[in-house]
Amino acid sequence: MSPSVLHVQLDAYLSIREALGFQMRAERTLLRDFVNFVESHGVGIPIRAYLAVEWACALSARRGPGGAAQRLSMARGFLTYLRATIPETEVPDSALVASFRRPKPYLFTPDQIRTLIQDAKKARPESPTPSYLIHPHWVVGQHRITGR
Repeated sequence: MSPSVLHVQLDAYLSIREALGFQMRAERTLLRDFVNFVESHGVGIPIRAYLAVEWACALSARRGPGGAAQRLSMARGFLTYLRATIPETEVPDSALVASFRRPKPYLFTPDQIRTLIQDAKKARPESPTPSYLIHPHWVVGQHRITGR
């Protein structure tokens, strides 16, 4: 299978996904980069899992903590499609690269909220402001209700 066949397969994959209604702008760019990466390494067909992991992790420093996992997920989708025509194609496990995890939020207890509101009622703004902002406890209460 010549290297250009990978580009043909990628175009077919992207066309199918777009026909199903998926937005593939970012994937198109990144998966073309992946195919170029595979071709530049000259390892041939079938594509091995280590190559997808290597590509996903290579540029993750520019994309942030979850970048590598996101790139690997995109490559996995294409490799799964490719495996239908080339059964020897390896699809790396999604757990090989850790994804970004949001920190656990701190939740105030009802007593802490009461204390915050009481302390906010004691505070006074230094400049004239609209009446609803004169009461800092209003802001704390709104934060408690909306979480924002």
